[in-house]
Amino acid sequence: MPNIEKVNTRLSEIINAKMEERGVSINDVAKSTGVSYEHMRRVARGVVPSRFILKAICDELKLPFKQLQELADEAKMREKYGDLPLKLAGKTPSLEPLERIWSKLSEQQQEDLIYMAKSWLRRGPAAVANSKVAAV
Repeated sequence: MPNIEKVNTRLSEIINAKMEERGVSINDVAKSTGVSYEHMRRVARGVVPSRFILKAICDELKLPFKQLQELADEAKMREKYGDLPLKLAGKTPSLEPLERIWSKLSEQQQEDLIYMAKSWLRRGPAAVANSKVAAV
């Protein structure tokens, strides 16, 4: 059984954001969908629910089931195969967290982030590694 406290998926991020937007708690969603509080808490932490439970959550929170089912499938693949699907798709796995938040950043924030990365690159890899050590 995975350590559910450390798991975080795009699926759980969307579910949590929608619960916050609607002002409902894990307990509220658990009661309205007929699942236990503990199971709903685990879903909110990133455990992928069954199709049946995901459908109930989507109906309750007014979320698009098809889109969330795709995210659930993605999370299951990542759990089973690790970074292999991303690598096969030609993506850099370590950039995935940045890809998750990129669209949530303003255009200015995106430009600032690119500027910072270019600045770090100009300083060279050794300077970046040394600054990480100094920061610790």
